[in-house]
Amino acid sequence: MSIHPLVTQLRFTRSEFVRCLEGVPPEDACRRLGPMNCLSWIVGHLASQEHFLWVEMAQGQNIAPGLRQLVGFRQPASTPPWEEMWALWHTITDAADRYLDTIATEMLSVSVSRRGREIGGTGLSGSLKGAKTGLERHYNQKCQPRENGVHCTQPNQKQKEAGRCSVSQDRRIANGGGGQ
Repeated sequence: MSIHPLVTQLRFTRSEFVRCLEGVPPEDACRRLGPMNCLSWIVGHLASQEHFLWVEMAQGQNIAPGLRQLVGFRQPASTPPWEEMWALWHTITDAADRYLDTIATEMLSVSVSRRGREIGGTGLSGSLKGAKTGLERHYNQKCQPRENGVHCTQPNQKQKEAGRCSVSQDRRIANGGGGQ
């Protein structure tokens, strides 16, 4: 069976999110900048969304008890441990992929429900699009500025080659200043 294009789009978006976060030191991942949530909270929050949709709802499993109460929708800002959230992200997306691999076009109009109530009102395709949009929103909020040298303390090779994320920018970030 071939992978549905919406699943492929979700996985591409995930891969860009993961690529952006490679090499982030734990101390940076747990630092809040102004009113924004820290990276560890965002990773946990997105893992919570995937866990709810693709593991709990679709497979009837709860492999991350307490995650939704820590970083789920409408939960207050916190600074959960980076290593724990990063490991949960990988565990949850691996479990979610087992379900996502089974999605066929005819399944996309099926409503997703919990306790007899429809969630989202847009069927499975809406849930896939919503998960992708959530990833994109957080990518745009945290990763794109980081890739442009605004929020990086350890530039990746691409940033170094492009002349972004200079030491002076790193010092401004470390001292609480802005980016470019």
